[in-house]
Amino acid sequence: MMPLDLPTTTPRPPRVLWPLVGLFAAWATLFVVHYFQVLLWGWTAWRTIVWFSVVAATIAAGLQVWRRARWRGIVYLAVLSALLTTGALLPNWPHTYAVTYFDLHSDTFNNLALWQEEHHLEAADDYKCAGVSLPPEFQELSEYGCLEPIGRHGDDRVWLVPVRTTADETCGYAYIPGKVDPSTTFDFDGAIHPVIDLGAGWWWIA
Repeated sequence: MMPLDLPTTTPRPPRVLWPLVGLFAAWATLFVVHYFQVLLWGWTAWRTIVWFSVVAATIAAGLQVWRRARWRGIVYLAVLSALLTTGALLPNWPHTYAVTYFDLHSDTFNNLALWQEEHHLEAADDYKCAGVSLPPEFQELSEYGCLEPIGRHGDDRVWLVPVRTTADETCGYAYIPGKVDPSTTFDFDGAIHPVIDLGAGWWWIA
């Protein structure tokens, strides 16, 4: 009797896709929260929650990877987690946000600078309490659709496009044409300074 030729089957590779999808979703949330930390109220609480979620997702993914790929999968996961952790902790996220947001909206900011120069904006004598409402096309740049006066540079009043204003922190963009000393102090319920020269007369103020 001739032996039967049984079909051979190729072993299926371990399925680790879904654990990794969950892991990447947690890390993506982490990067988004870090990027937008300038805008988030209760940043410390957000940071704690999102890091806890990342740790939980990493442990869950590690258990699944161990069941399906053993040590090889754990090594891959450990290297990936180390790289992502480095990527999350190294950048200066407020700086990154300030620069990238300005770059994405540079035309609008430049048009706003022209609008400011054309209208010769003025405020009340108590300039810390006075603001100027922005036209609709510029309101997306400001936390609440206004410019806030923060002091003078030479003979010109300096106006802040507020991005975040709290009892403890103020930051935003300001158009300051001419040479600017980064040690210059402006005032908006506390001292703020030019921090990042964005070009075309615009500065990130914090």
